[in-house]
Amino acid sequence: MEKYLANLPVGYCHTYPNIVSLKVTASCNLRCKHCFYSGEPELYNSNDDIKKEDVFRLIDFLTDELNILHLTLTGGETFLRKDFLDIVSYAKSKDLPLVIQTNGTLMDEKNASHLSKLLYKKTDIIHISIDGADEKSHDEIRGKGTFNKTINAIKLLRKYNIPVQINTCLTSISAHTIQNIFALSKSLDVNKLSISRFHVCNEQHRYLDLNTEDIIYYSYKVFQEMKKYPDIYASIKIADIFDFLRIKAGRKILDDYIEKKLLKFLKISV
Repeated sequence: MEKYLANLPVGYCHTYPNIVSLKVTASCNLRCKHCFYSGEPELYNSNDDIKKEDVFRLIDFLTDELNILHLTLTGGETFLRKDFLDIVSYAKSKDLPLVIQTNGTLMDEKNASHLSKLLYKKTDIIHISIDGADEKSHDEIRGKGTFNKTINAIKLLRKYNIPVQINTCLTSISAHTIQNIFALSKSLDVNKLSISRFHVCNEQHRYLDLNTEDIIYYSYKVFQEMKKYPDIYASIKIADIFDFLRIKAGRKILDDYIEKKLLKFLKISV
């Protein structure tokens, strides 16, 4: 603990991290086009994965010494670890609110049933990636047959009343389907959704990126669709203010918005 505190940057506002993401494996059964490992197959290597006993010790440190408030278990693909449910069980023995990230393709009845006994429905959740609201776009990014496997995984988890959040990454392949992700979520009884922007990790990813005009356009489409589904909590991380500042049409949108807000404020003030 003392070593950790000594290495904090000057002016750091917390003496401990309150949310931690723990990568339990580098191994993955998919080779998604937008993954930051893509093009470097040697990175999908589980030889250096931390041993289960060391994971337990690390969880002890995070909870007993750092008093973290939330833990995310991620990979690679978490369910490739044969001892993964042991890790989940140990984390829950510490009363930690838990997020589990998975692509869903390895989910089966046994895993879903076991998870339903381990997870606390009010604080824990499974994050499952869907990249494209239809089979064609999702499979183009993640591989043939993955869309149906992922959909079946979500249905299985919801059968056991396990909370699920759908995570979607906006790319040039999936963008045209993005507004349909709300209807898909609704049909799967999922009320949490995260739509994030794709960030280029290396040059071979460049074709997956969207230009500024498209980013603003699809942001608009998403927010329009979101109004139709007030019961779905959606976290939208696509466009930011700098995107709007880059193009004339975007600056006009900002100017109109600021002007309306300012006029409303002045009327209230008067």
